[in-house]
Amino acid sequence: MTKKKKEEGFYPSSFFSIKLIMKKLYYRLKESKLSSSKVGFIIISIVATLWFLIRVIPKPSRATYPCMRAAAPFMSGLVIYLLSLFGGRSAFIQFKKSWSKANYTVAFGFLLLTISAFVLFFGYNSNYSFALSKNSLKVSDPANTPIGTAIGYYPGRVVWAYDSDATDENCKNSAGDYWYQNTDVDVVIKMLDDAILSLTNSTTVSEGWDKLFRDFNIRHEKGKIGYQPGEKIVIKINTTNTSETQYDYGARMDATPEVLYAVLRQLIVDIGVKEEDITAGDPYRCFANPLWDLCHAEFPNVHYIDGYGKYGREQTLISPVESLVFSDKQYKSRLPQAYMDAAYMINIPTMKSHSSGGISLTAKNHQGSVLDSDQTADSQSASFLHYDFPDADHDAMGQYRHLVDYMGHKKLGGNTVLFLVDAIWSGTDWSGAVEKWGMAPFNDDYTSSLFLSQDGVAIESVCYDFLYYEYSENTHRNPGNVVCDFPLWPAIDDYILQAASSAYWPENIQYDPEGDGTIMKSLGVHEHWNNAVYKEYSDNLTGISGGVNLVSVPATLVQTKSVDYDPIPSHFDISSIVQLGQNRLHVYPNPFKEHFNVTLPIKNNQPVKVEIYDIAAKCVYSNQYNGNELITVDHLDGLSSGIYVVKLTVGGLTYTASVSK
Repeated sequence: MTKKKKEEGFYPSSFFSIKLIMKKLYYRLKESKLSSSKVGFIIISIVATLWFLIRVIPKPSRATYPCMRAAAPFMSGLVIYLLSLFGGRSAFIQFKKSWSKANYTVAFGFLLLTISAFVLFFGYNSNYSFALSKNSLKVSDPANTPIGTAIGYYPGRVVWAYDSDATDENCKNSAGDYWYQNTDVDVVIKMLDDAILSLTNSTTVSEGWDKLFRDFNIRHEKGKIGYQPGEKIVIKINTTNTSETQYDYGARMDATPEVLYAVLRQLIVDIGVKEEDITAGDPYRCFANPLWDLCHAEFPNVHYIDGYGKYGREQTLISPVESLVFSDKQYKSRLPQAYMDAAYMINIPTMKSHSSGGISLTAKNHQGSVLDSDQTADSQSASFLHYDFPDADHDAMGQYRHLVDYMGHKKLGGNTVLFLVDAIWSGTDWSGAVEKWGMAPFNDDYTSSLFLSQDGVAIESVCYDFLYYEYSENTHRNPGNVVCDFPLWPAIDDYILQAASSAYWPENIQYDPEGDGTIMKSLGVHEHWNNAVYKEYSDNLTGISGGVNLVSVPATLVQTKSVDYDPIPSHFDISSIVQLGQNRLHVYPNPFKEHFNVTLPIKNNQPVKVEIYDIAAKCVYSNQYNGNELITVDHLDGLSSGIYVVKLTVGGLTYTASVSK
């Protein structure tokens, strides 16, 4: 397959079907001068008619396909044009003949037909056919019908944080006043803090993250434990519009620097993750200057990776193993070594429409995580993986979608502790034209939002609903000033349904992105809201867990009933092990064999209670020692190898440390 750069507007040769040509003509002509002319309408209608006939005559059932319904308005419009044109001409000839024979009654009848035909020809609004086509491309799944198995500490919960003060509504997005120069870092920090608290019903950010890590580790059979010191975290961002020669941002939207900064701040300051245990970047693009200037200045020891390794950045190291096996068996890919080494991933895409995929969110963010088909890093990511997007020969539901493999792979979606959609600014098309949104509560202002979830399917569903409604009600243009309605294409959410349930898989596909024979299970819950005014999902309406639960910050944006259960007992007893972020102990040797020493951070003459918990949060050791700054805990030869948490209680204060044997 010949590879072409998406940025140049090229597609693989197999994409150039009559269908794709018709679609491209539709989007290019819809609001251009040509689309308002009869010549432009006739050209596109002829193509649509030929395509319809070629597809439907051999198999009449194809007439019900969404793509055929998209062509039908053009075909019917062409018929009206031809009938009015040639019918008017014939009526005018008969008028002249009847007039010459002094048959005035008949002549006036043909004259009336002539006038009517030409009024229809010249007055018919070709834009109506375009409008019909746009409407026919919309998809309509039942509202409040959950599909799949909800995931998370509060299963299926998605938090939407919104604060219009995060962005400057007067931003011109031109030189000296670009979008990325108009974001309030303090507002973004507060938005993220509030969102973490809301996602987990916590009182502190450290408590909230502890719940996220514990829930993740329980689901991955690591035990009822939180983050352990030394574990690696990788953060995938999106900087599509950067390149080896484009380290500065411009008018096109990429990752908001303040969002990455806020995440790093929580991990390092609130939780205590060491900077050197964090890797952040878009592996095969560049770590742009606005990101570097803000984040590196305060957190210089984080590993900032990109495809080039210039100006202090680290070049992405690639694993030698082809660990990603696409389930249609067409391709394999290596992944960044940082992904393979990470205990956790945080996925931070931007919020955009997309000319091939329809929408670009957490799943599609991993187009920048895999290599090109030649498995070298000298070309940008997965430009060859557009063949199953719904803009070409895959515009019907129930077909293979490689995004599902991304969502299910154990080192991609399967290793993600938090999905965080960066919608501080939102963009149109893959190249990200920064635009204001018309729907409430944005009301012709920038989106100024963050979306958070542990459920990768639920967050795709919610953000899709936002994009679908906004683009169906308001006009958006890409950086080339072309009108784009991509989220309205049929089969856009096919990959979301398939990620939710195997009932929607193609007959010949078993999703196994590791290629090890382990078939993927439900990755989360898919559901559409009731409407764009109330934005309520099934859990919002019933208070019963099982579907999507959209929670807003501020809470007044979405009405919701409280879920009717407390998830804590099914996960862990919070009182048994204190949360992260409290005072730490110095424990050595670590790992230990039969004993370890504990140095208290303060002088103490009071009794000290020492407890040791295993990964199941079970207390396996308890003893009381006389007050001292140094305590030796021995007779531990009976403990099996593994990770433990040491808890010391003294004078009403609690200290913890992680140890291993």
